[in-house]
Amino acid sequence: MLKFYCILILEILLSPILYLIEELKKAGYLPVNPGANLRTKRKKANANKLLVCIHDWAGYNITREKSFKNGKKIKCGLKYQIERFANYKGTKTVDYLLTISGIDDTNTKKYQGLKFKSVSNIGLDFSGYSYFAENLPEENCYVLLMNTSVESSQDDFIDDYISFMESNPSIGLLGISYSTKMYQTIIKNNFNPHIQSFFLMTTSDILKQINKYNNGFPGEKIDYKRLLIREGEIGISKIIERLGYSLCVIDEHGKPFILPTSQKKFFNSNKLWPMPYGDYRYAVKTPNKINKMTC
Repeated sequence: MLKFYCILILEILLSPILYLIEELKKAGYLPVNPGANLRTKRKKANANKLLVCIHDWAGYNITREKSFKNGKKIKCGLKYQIERFANYKGTKTVDYLLTISGIDDTNTKKYQGLKFKSVSNIGLDFSGYSYFAENLPEENCYVLLMNTSVESSQDDFIDDYISFMESNPSIGLLGISYSTKMYQTIIKNNFNPHIQSFFLMTTSDILKQINKYNNGFPGEKIDYKRLLIREGEIGISKIIERLGYSLCVIDEHGKPFILPTSQKKFFNSNKLWPMPYGDYRYAVKTPNKINKMTC
């Protein structure tokens, strides 16, 4: 918490400069992510499998309802996430591991018969993601980091999502939702597009690159949620771009949207951001849903 508020104090002191930077970004005179160098291609996966980390908090019921600030509600929970992989009939071998934070002797019963790893509640989802990223096999395969707030619908997606990434080797991270701004700052009128962390598909090689670049997985030791979003969720997207890869979202219509940057073109003059601004979950019919690809 102390670090977060120190950052805010620094932002207050530098606010004239920071607001100017945001205006220049919007005008296209500055890149959105200054360290980005988007020209890297992923190493090709050498294993026909998908490794999945499903993170849950032990205090959640196995099925639950999630409410959003705009009044929308969805069904979600661990039961639906396990079912989507248990029912998979595609061409990949799918292995999943549950990482559970906040577990103790009073709430282990619901996990009986499941393969799970107890992790610290510090870092929330990122504690589970960190454990998973630090225990990957030597082979390079596709991986999916997700939590149990993903909506319950059981549409097939694995083969299509992986096939799309295979056809687009510049993509380093694929998600199902995004935000165009950082809300955990006093600089309210900012533009920081990033993939939201409840669904992150990439490869084991890229996760290892993230760990090396960041000297550990982003957010793993942060116990304050607003700082966690800044350095965990937003941090991952920034690192991916700085490593040279692009970001992609499958929108609510099942169409891929590769997030543009202002490295070469201007956002405003070329209208390179055709999607809704802000938190995408508030712009869609069903938030947090995995949508089947339609193209």
